[in-house]
Amino acid sequence: MSFLLALGIFYLFVEYIEEKDYGKVEFRGKTVESLLEKSLNQNLEVVYSIQNLFLTRQGISRQQFKDFVTNSLLRHAGIQAIEHMIRIPQQERAKYETKMKSEGFVNFTIKELGSDGKLRVAGVRDDYHVLNYIEPLQDNLAALGYDISFTPEANEALTMAESTGIGVSPWLNLAQGELGFVIYMSIPKTEGMAAGVFRLKRFIEAAIASSQSDGVDFIIEEIKDSPIRTKSLRYDSIENKLVNFTQMDDGVDKELIFSNIIAIGQRTWRLTFFPSRQFKSVIHPSIPYVAALTVLLLMLAVTFFLDERDARATAETATKVREEFMTVASHELRTPLTPLKMEIFLVKELVLAGQASKDKIISLLDNASKHLNHIVGLIDDLLDVGRIGEEHYQYEFSHFNLDILIRDTVEKFQPVFKVNGCSIQMNIQPEVRVRWDAQRIEQVVANCLSNSVKFSNQAIIEINLRTEGEYAIFSVKDNGIGISEEFQEKMFNKFERGVSNKNYGGLGLGLYIVHQIITAHGGTVRVRSQPGQGAEFIFQVARNV
Repeated sequence: MSFLLALGIFYLFVEYIEEKDYGKVEFRGKTVESLLEKSLNQNLEVVYSIQNLFLTRQGISRQQFKDFVTNSLLRHAGIQAIEHMIRIPQQERAKYETKMKSEGFVNFTIKELGSDGKLRVAGVRDDYHVLNYIEPLQDNLAALGYDISFTPEANEALTMAESTGIGVSPWLNLAQGELGFVIYMSIPKTEGMAAGVFRLKRFIEAAIASSQSDGVDFIIEEIKDSPIRTKSLRYDSIENKLVNFTQMDDGVDKELIFSNIIAIGQRTWRLTFFPSRQFKSVIHPSIPYVAALTVLLLMLAVTFFLDERDARATAETATKVREEFMTVASHELRTPLTPLKMEIFLVKELVLAGQASKDKIISLLDNASKHLNHIVGLIDDLLDVGRIGEEHYQYEFSHFNLDILIRDTVEKFQPVFKVNGCSIQMNIQPEVRVRWDAQRIEQVVANCLSNSVKFSNQAIIEINLRTEGEYAIFSVKDNGIGISEEFQEKMFNKFERGVSNKNYGGLGLGLYIVHQIITAHGGTVRVRSQPGQGAEFIFQVARNV
């Protein structure tokens, strides 16, 4: 009880720490979400300002455009460029290109992005959505005259902006080689567009720079309908920057992962937060161990002082039982292990000597298999006892015919009966329908048959089955060595053996398991026996459990 209480305290603290740590990860997630949304709204104001500029004024010069956006570029580190686009029909292309050259852009032409990722002269199309103004100009001069609508991703966002007023592109590779996205806003009463080009990494890093990471990393990815997965980025709380994401670290507690999504126009981004290697738990990880150990020591001390003599007697009894069990178990496990090792050794020697005939090898392996099955049976008994003691023994009740189950079990034992010269007599009432656990009841019958064979010389085994009212009564009787009256009082206890282990093998667990199964079915077990006159085990259980 002391141990269980300490274990309970330990897991309560562990759950409490996990709850607090998850709260820490969740708080970081909601903070980042709030900062990103705030930063996005602030950056949108810059694009809105360009929209208003071209709505309210006409004939804006390039210098005026530059002066208007300079402060915005300085204040918003995530913006790669601020742009103004116009629609140029094909028939006006040459005129527009001539105009731009006259403004000093000597080699100006309308451009598109080639399959090699480089800019080239745009092909012939009905119209073009051309970058007309862009700042900072020197850093983005190559993009001037670029036909935005040529790129499918950008064209989708342009179409959305024309219909709803605002369009957001998916993540795409910018001309500068960085991953980014573009926000377009239509300018009413004109065929122009205002746009903001954002460098994804810088936009996110600048948005959350003022917050503490608390050792929490996160993965950010774009949710797309397309089966083609977009690139994912991971925020490294150690480096305080975004890096390309490959896979999550091993050992991340799945219970501490927090995920949420944010909407960016028509796009959706998923953020997944999790503790990094630098993550510090809210409560020191040793606290559950200290608390559990303290409770355990306290309870043990109370137990010791309240009942010292009983504790000593219990310890002495437990030591004696353990020593007796270890003696029996080691003997029983060693008995089949010794010949098993010998059989394997002989197989090896025959193979090495080149004398391994097929029949000889099969004979040796058959013997080894018998010894191995013996060991498995002993281990199964130990496992069954462990499950019973921990109340993990599972019962699955269903309807079946008990008479058929008994006959089938007897049939499985026919090879054993034949080897040991046993004879079987069955007085079985047909059509005995019960609702029991068939597998466990078969185990009861099998244990009784095994005992009858073990403790009888050329056993005569009698099996009976009948019904009385709502009860089914079945019994297994043999002509073996019998059971003393003294042993009958304790024969259903664990590790009790009424005979010497020198003459009869076993761990003294079979009858204990049988008794536990019948008791779990609400039934009773009786034994009739006298030394030298065999034994009869009688089971009475209600037919519907």
